[in-house]
Amino acid sequence: MPRDDFSPDIKRRLAQRAGYLCSICSQITVGPSDETPESVNLTGVAAHISGASPGPGSRRYTAGLTPGYRASIENGIWLCNTHADLIDGDEETYTIEYLKLIKKNHEERIKYKQSGINVEKGLITKVELCNLSKITKHTELDFAERNILYGGTGVGKTLICEFIAALRNKKYLDRWTSGTRKVNGYFIIHYFKNQPNKFSISINDKNEVFYEFNGAQIPLMISPLNIFYLRDSFWDFVKDSEVKHENFLNYFADYFSLTLNEFINVITVLGKTKKHYLNDIRINTEKDDLLVKVYSGDESPIPRFGMLSGGEQQRVIVEIALKIAEYHSKFGSTILILEQSAIPTIDDTGVNHLLETIRKGTFDFQFFMTLHQMKGVDVKGFKTYHLKRIDNEVIVTEWKTAGEDAVSS
Repeated sequence: MPRDDFSPDIKRRLAQRAGYLCSICSQITVGPSDETPESVNLTGVAAHISGASPGPGSRRYTAGLTPGYRASIENGIWLCNTHADLIDGDEETYTIEYLKLIKKNHEERIKYKQSGINVEKGLITKVELCNLSKITKHTELDFAERNILYGGTGVGKTLICEFIAALRNKKYLDRWTSGTRKVNGYFIIHYFKNQPNKFSISINDKNEVFYEFNGAQIPLMISPLNIFYLRDSFWDFVKDSEVKHENFLNYFADYFSLTLNEFINVITVLGKTKKHYLNDIRINTEKDDLLVKVYSGDESPIPRFGMLSGGEQQRVIVEIALKIAEYHSKFGSTILILEQSAIPTIDDTGVNHLLETIRKGTFDFQFFMTLHQMKGVDVKGFKTYHLKRIDNEVIVTEWKTAGEDAVSS
């Protein structure tokens, strides 16, 4: 019986949809050949998911399929030569269903890459929520590596940040599980790393919390992400802290969810590496405060943190937050969430400096920031949503222009 082989056009489309990368190992499968200036060296294979013909040499052959389907793009997967051989040597592992899943996940990963979204280290790609605070209708927000939530007070910016942060620390659910509820609410987080995953947090009308992972109920949430969430200003955090420390550095460590030794190590590393906002930073000899030089060329003694202006102090906080997120992102999926309420005295110039730092930096962490207003702020390169209350209900729209008009998401 003849083989139902792919046409050249089908092979080309399989390779293109895979980004010319192996669907299993992401090895690049195309490149230049030195034979001629026009030559191309193609090391990829359009492999059949279900065998092209019956017989011992054709794996996963399924009787009853039409020749047209066997030779169609639906029955193909793009692989490097090594994995093309591997799937035909292990039919138990590489079943039809598994290969279709591998193909689907790889093409989704390529789709994100093509749109400029790097999901190699893991990324929250979307959230869905309903019946939480003033967001009473099913609402979806697609996210990228750099994101902004914009709107006035009480529209749900902090709600979204806290539910994301609750993946790591369920304390952020506390204020959403108190009081009287009349309906069930939910918050669903879509996370992509190698394959799509879905985390669900549900709160019923009795304020009971339930967790699901990929549709299956689980007793507690275990996050695959490092999440650093700055919601309150440093001094508000110190004022409200339930633990009173004699060593002032402990407040910094608690604020950034680190141990004291970890915080000291971060400052030591930061003092020796490139800084975005500061000229110098170090631990003083008594190890009970930070010494910070904000401006270069200043020959005066390096002041303590508490001697800086409010704006200078908050630049220090941002610098440390960036370094912590940058370090953790070297080892796993990391998110930095920065609410404007954490840096309330930084003006538009300071906000634009921060956004430009994130925009031009080679950071591997995902970034979320909340803003109260957009006038004078350049959000180019950021996925931006406008949350606005209309008739006691919050409407979420995607910000598409530099003006006051937004396009519905």
